[in-house]
Amino acid sequence: MKDHGQAHNSPMSSKPKENNPKEHPKECLVGSGKPLDPEAIKSILLKRFGSVIEETQVINKELVIWVSAANLLEVGRFLKDSELAFDHPRCLCGVDQGEYLEVVYHLCSISRNHKITVKVKLPRHMPKVPSLYSVYKGADWHEREAAEMFGIIFEGHPDPRHLLLLDDFQGYPLRKDFSWSAPE
Repeated sequence: MKDHGQAHNSPMSSKPKENNPKEHPKECLVGSGKPLDPEAIKSILLKRFGSVIEETQVINKELVIWVSAANLLEVGRFLKDSELAFDHPRCLCGVDQGEYLEVVYHLCSISRNHKITVKVKLPRHMPKVPSLYSVYKGADWHEREAAEMFGIIFEGHPDPRHLLLLDDFQGYPLRKDFSWSAPE
């Protein structure tokens, strides 16, 4: 965090408090661990999983990997529990790629300060993927939203109720083939 030399007034004190970096030890700051570069992360994943990692790409200094739905849970657990320490799901989204649907997980390591994107291609006619809720509790509402908006089935999700749409809503409004015609 940049210190602009401004004093901060506390509502509990009439005396301005100066920023003091010694009050916040480095090991307590977010991202204080040494981040791995995308190629190092890729090397660790390929050594552990080999061809399970179907494709890789580095975009804007961030590794993007593609895995099958069958391997997502195992890869997700490794990403969180290994030395990679991807402990936080930044977001998850569904994407309609036309011929197929895709689930995109954006993960980060708060302690190591590095990021990864995990993509899973799914057939339009049966878009099933295991839920990562058991690994990342923060995936809960993201998965529910993608289920409602794209029709993606997150197998094993503990609460698949609708989050945003009415229970009787028909269709998946973020799919490219959804018709926005008014009911008659």
